[in-house]
Amino acid sequence: MSQETEPVTSRQQRPGSNYVNFTVKVVIATIAISLGLAYVADSIVDSIVNTVDIQPIKSKLRKALSEERTRIRLKGLLTTNPAVNYRVSLIEENKGNLEAAIDEIELALGLLELHSADRATKDKYVSRLQELKRKLGAQVPKNASR
Repeated sequence: MSQETEPVTSRQQRPGSNYVNFTVKVVIATIAISLGLAYVADSIVDSIVNTVDIQPIKSKLRKALSEERTRIRLKGLLTTNPAVNYRVSLIEENKGNLEAAIDEIELALGLLELHSADRATKDKYVSRLQELKRKLGAQVPKNASR
């Protein structure tokens, strides 16, 4: 019982060739769709830019990026890093905005609890929060001087 193998003719395909054909077609379709979307998006952006005065937006963006806390937030944007909140808290405290500094430390503590941080790390943030609350309590209320 010998099996004779027939030569592959133009109508017959090798078993893996269907996958190769499919992959090639998908790649070609993906490139074509991407180029089409890029052209459409470019047209839309050009029409928006031509109708909107972007100078005020640019100046506000430059101003925001020049602030240290904005730069720190951008650095921590892709992570849930409580150290970012800690540093922003320090900046806000230096500006005299203790309420914002407290908010930042509370956010950091929430992140630490969410990620089950060790006790020593939590204690550092809790002591910072207590220090800020003590400073806030020691401040003379603004309306009390009248």
